[in-house]
Amino acid sequence: MELKEIEKIIGEAIGEGSMCWSKIPVGIFDSENASRIVDETVKKIINMELTPVKTLDEWFANQPLIYKLDLYNSMSGIITKHL
Repeated sequence: MELKEIEKIIGEAIGEGSMCWSKIPVGIFDSENASRIVDETVKKIINMELTPVKTLDEWFANQPLIYKLDLYNSMSGIITKHL
């Protein structure tokens, strides 16, 4: 996906979100401020540091306990079912 496409998607979402009122506001839409919000959002997304997980054990170690228990229970049921 190209940067311009991402900017367009975010811009459309901001515009659509600005209309989520029970009574749509009146006045002049501040497109410059909306553009600033899009630019800042894109910069935040681009500057995110995505750290790849090296192993499944490392990924699993960083999961919340409730997720680990749910996964364990699911896997136990699958294993038991196939024994």
